[in-house]
Amino acid sequence: MAIPIGTTARQISRIARWTLTGVVTIGMLSWWWPSFEAWGSLVGGLLAVFTLWVLWRVVVGDRAVPGHPLHLAMAAPAVILVVHLVRGIANRHENPAGLSSAMDASMIFQFAVLALGVMLSQSLLPKATEHASVLSVCGGAMILGSLAAIFLADPGPVRSALALLGFAGIAVWLSPLWTRGGAGQLALSPGLRARLRRLCVVLAVLAAGALGALSPEAALVTGAVVGGIVLAAGGVFRGSRRPLLACGSLLLAGVAAVIVLWRPEMPFA
Repeated sequence: MAIPIGTTARQISRIARWTLTGVVTIGMLSWWWPSFEAWGSLVGGLLAVFTLWVLWRVVVGDRAVPGHPLHLAMAAPAVILVVHLVRGIANRHENPAGLSSAMDASMIFQFAVLALGVMLSQSLLPKATEHASVLSVCGGAMILGSLAAIFLADPGPVRSALALLGFAGIAVWLSPLWTRGGAGQLALSPGLRARLRRLCVVLAVLAAGALGALSPEAALVTGAVVGGIVLAAGGVFRGSRRPLLACGSLLLAGVAAVIVLWRPEMPFA
């Protein structure tokens, strides 16, 4: 029996996609604190995914490299860091290279890793909501990783950043539920699909409550950002303009009321 055309390419892309998912999952659960081991593991995982990606593109015969607006946004600071680093190396006889050059090189390295990760995600997940299982695994890892880091390690100054990562994980967790190819990808009955959605929402609410209790300032920032996005959506989508504008206004008003009432107790006040 003949193998359908494109089977090898599809299998390689599926392996690369789930390898990227594994890198993200392990990273969210265990590489949240910067160290040589964490950076080395992350780079090694991304290089493995990149190798699979190159093999997939060779089999497909496609030389195109996907882009993203984030690459353009990173271009200016990357150029500034490169110029600063080169100028420091050129003047090393007058001013020996010190901490500033090391920081420049470190930031350039982080930009390169971020650009590679964005490119791989853009290529392997062009329509992310069609891969509900991938988003569920990644979102769950972001939530559990941030909660575990805050509970087990007392991260101190990065507590708010980890909490914001957890709130972003909640958004990733919920994103495929009401989109085409999301929960419907599992071919479930409408009743079971509705129960699955309710369960996911309940888990998201519990996670948001835990993160909000651990880092109130991150909860306020998240509420303000979500409120602004909902207001903007109300201005774009005419069919649901009133509900969206009402929800966004209520959310922003709630955030403002909390800041005014609890201002003396807020750590950033």
